[in-house]
Amino acid sequence: MSDTQEAERINPFHPIPAPGFDMETPLQFRLFDPQICGELQDDWLANAVESHGIIRSELDAMIDGKLLRRWKDGAGCEGFLLYTEQQARLAKKLQATGHYSDAELQHIFSEWNEFLEILSVDDFAYDSMEVDDYENWQRRTREMTEFFANDIIRMDDGFCPVPAEQLEAHKADARKQHAEWLRTRDYFATRLDADLKPQQHQGWRKALHEIRFSDEMSRLWMAQPFKAQIEQGYSIEVSFYGWETKNFTETTFRNINWRSTLERFKGTRNEGKIFPLRTPDFNLTENGLELLNNPSPEAYKALYEKYRLDELFALVAERGPAMWECDLSAKGRGACAECSAVFDRTTSSRRYCSEGCRSRAKSRRWRENDPERARRAQAKHYKEAYPGG
Repeated sequence: MSDTQEAERINPFHPIPAPGFDMETPLQFRLFDPQICGELQDDWLANAVESHGIIRSELDAMIDGKLLRRWKDGAGCEGFLLYTEQQARLAKKLQATGHYSDAELQHIFSEWNEFLEILSVDDFAYDSMEVDDYENWQRRTREMTEFFANDIIRMDDGFCPVPAEQLEAHKADARKQHAEWLRTRDYFATRLDADLKPQQHQGWRKALHEIRFSDEMSRLWMAQPFKAQIEQGYSIEVSFYGWETKNFTETTFRNINWRSTLERFKGTRNEGKIFPLRTPDFNLTENGLELLNNPSPEAYKALYEKYRLDELFALVAERGPAMWECDLSAKGRGACAECSAVFDRTTSSRRYCSEGCRSRAKSRRWRENDPERARRAQAKHYKEAYPGG
């Protein structure tokens, strides 16, 4: 078999260019990537949001008010993400409602930025711009081999969110993908890029481009529900049993998980943050249920059933007055809730010895809330975008 035939045989993807994409020239999908933030400064952001009615003084207030975070690249240079434009637009929208205090907006955007950090650094870390792309490609072949090997194990163990009648087809596809990626990994592991034929070089660059495209679609697929939850008027503590996103713009949430929601809401209270628990139709506070409009008896009955308020009221009663109190007592020495290190609390609500511990704890809570989310996001785009393997 010739090198050209081998290169065609081991390419795991059938290139399917999206409209407007030139597959010969790999694009950069880096909406959430802090590696390029050094190039994205205040003037860039001001120009990006100007057409959306955000003037410079409003933007500066958002930055000074810590709604919009400055990120650091590997060299320590600070700047913004491409995605920050979306955050600025939503910040203006929330401010215009008059429903949120500055402190609550800071809380919302702090949580949002922590989620983005998990998304871009942990679940789907971007390829390093300091590393030659061929090395990135070789690493990706190893990761893809491992991904499909683990996917087979998950399906064999019963962890696969597909109907039973489709399971065998998914297993067969995963086995095929694993075999092809294993062959791809071994082929490129023993060869230098300089030794490849032009068509082989072009082939791996196309494949790397498509993996990056799939990863960025996965990031967008995961980020959209978080943004939609805020946009629709839910507190970020609200947890759902499921959701569906269409075209990365329309998100429908299914059934609030009240037990998980109240647990997360209590955690926020324990950090000394006193905000209502919000939904699009009512707020929940220590004073009870506060409806956002005056529904008719029929409308209230529908709302009662939609939100399963009987369950909510029962869980709130079960927790009692402690639901609304901060469990931590006075200032003084305390043990970090994440690493157990002893530290001096500057406020009674401080639970962690450092921002690093706080972020790790938050990351774990997101995964506990939906442990299969990242895996589903990857599988969705690796398998649906290229169903033929």
